[in-house]
Amino acid sequence: MSAVKEEKLLPRSGKLREKRSQSGQPRQHSSSTSKTGAHPQVSPIITRKADRPAGAREAATGQPRRKVVYKVGANGVETRLPAIPILHFSWQWISGILAVLLFLFTIILINSKIFKVRALKVEGLTRYAEEEFQPLIKGRKTSLFLFNTNEVMKSLSLVYPELQDPQITIDMPNQVIISAVERQPIIHWQAGDGAYWIDAEGVVMAKRGEIEGLLYIESPVAPPLSETKNKPVSAVDYARMVIERKTGSLTNEDLVDRISNDVLQAVIHMSAIIPEGASLVFDPISGMGWRDPGGWEVFFGTDLSNIDFKQVEYQTILAKLVELGVTPAMISVEHVDSPYFRME
Repeated sequence: MSAVKEEKLLPRSGKLREKRSQSGQPRQHSSSTSKTGAHPQVSPIITRKADRPAGAREAATGQPRRKVVYKVGANGVETRLPAIPILHFSWQWISGILAVLLFLFTIILINSKIFKVRALKVEGLTRYAEEEFQPLIKGRKTSLFLFNTNEVMKSLSLVYPELQDPQITIDMPNQVIISAVERQPIIHWQAGDGAYWIDAEGVVMAKRGEIEGLLYIESPVAPPLSETKNKPVSAVDYARMVIERKTGSLTNEDLVDRISNDVLQAVIHMSAIIPEGASLVFDPISGMGWRDPGGWEVFFGTDLSNIDFKQVEYQTILAKLVELGVTPAMISVEHVDSPYFRME
């Protein structure tokens, strides 16, 4: 049996040796090439990249992971825990964490009740109560960090134009403080529709409280103003004033009321020559004068450029009436060329 196999294998092995010997010999060129002596044509070598299989993937280049092996017992048995990624320090992490923390901190501050504005605090004002200023923040009781002081300042100037140098400051955690300088009145003007105070600059303001030593003037009308202003009597008028204030065409000087300069100078002049026991009076037609202790009134007008002559004329008329036994109700020397008196 083995002999038969050897006989079958020998021819086959011989064929293999013959093929190998033939492959080792150089190939014969064609007769046409050898005869002409031309160089053989060589085809260009083209290299192609093998297409990647559909399911193939590139090697992962993620973060390296640290292998952790836990020793179970003394017999050498170990177990492998899940791999822990190896993290590398980066300043971008720090900046990102700080940005997130700052954002959360800002939201907490804005929504915290501790920093919510509840009321206005008044400092430096003795004749004004805090309750008068609370309507200025109506609808603005929000976080102190979102509080608009400019809007409150504009409203304050519209409602209280007589205040000098008004300021609004913020005091943590939830205090809004209003401070200003109060004008000091020198004249108390008692009119039929109420009382007014007038300072040395002629600014007319509402009476607040009681102050001793003011120059008292009695009149049937309010103080005559140097310029008549349209007071806001409705929401439309108030909105118009707010718009004019925002556009810059309306200032504090435009909002305050000032007494006529002629009347103010007449009041100051008359206060220096008024008899003892008399009180100053003002009439819109006859001008400035006083009420004599004898019961009559005398008027000199508002032009006091010749007040000395008017006083002499008044004393002459009064002396003649006393000589006649007449007690007048009013004497007017407003016009030096045509003085007159009235009995009733």
